[in-house]
Amino acid sequence: VNKEGVVGKYEALVRMRDGEKILSPYFFLEVSQSTKYYHYITERVILKTFETFKDRDEMFSINLVAQDIMDEDTVALIFDKLKRCKNVGNVVFEIVESEDIYDVQEVSDFISKIKEIGSKIAIDDFGTGFSNFSYIMQIRPDFLKIDGSIIKNIDKDQSAKQITKTIVAFAKELNIKTSYSQYGGPNNS
Repeated sequence: VNKEGVVGKYEALVRMRDGEKILSPYFFLEVSQSTKYYHYITERVILKTFETFKDRDEMFSINLVAQDIMDEDTVALIFDKLKRCKNVGNVVFEIVESEDIYDVQEVSDFISKIKEIGSKIAIDDFGTGFSNFSYIMQIRPDFLKIDGSIIKNIDKDQSAKQITKTIVAFAKELNIKTSYSQYGGPNNS
């Protein structure tokens, strides 16, 4: 939702139901990444998201980590769904920033193919320790989502304010839109 209260895009976020409780990924995603179940979680999110938006015109995003992009089955599913998608320009893949996204050629190749098709790329949680400005210049994502840990005290912390101003100025120079992510919820800026 932007400043005017208009929905700009939707973000597909995974949650787990434990009886009556709804658990955020914090409680299960990292553990699932070291098991055979992680692939099934990612697959389910992709399938349900494309199904939900198949007859809609809104922009939507799906979060991916480097592990997803290096999984041949996941990548094949993504490209299959994009082939069947009526408006690939509404699809955004949010790559969660980690050390892996900067060191793996498959990630760069995936990003290039996604952009060639006409879908968009966002770097999620930008500024959380692995930020690499030269990589951002190379891949030219459509969006940088500044991590909420930087934004949350921007009114009290001059360092956070300066870092944010620097990231936003850098992004503007490259024609990259910025937003922030906090607890999985983006707010366009």
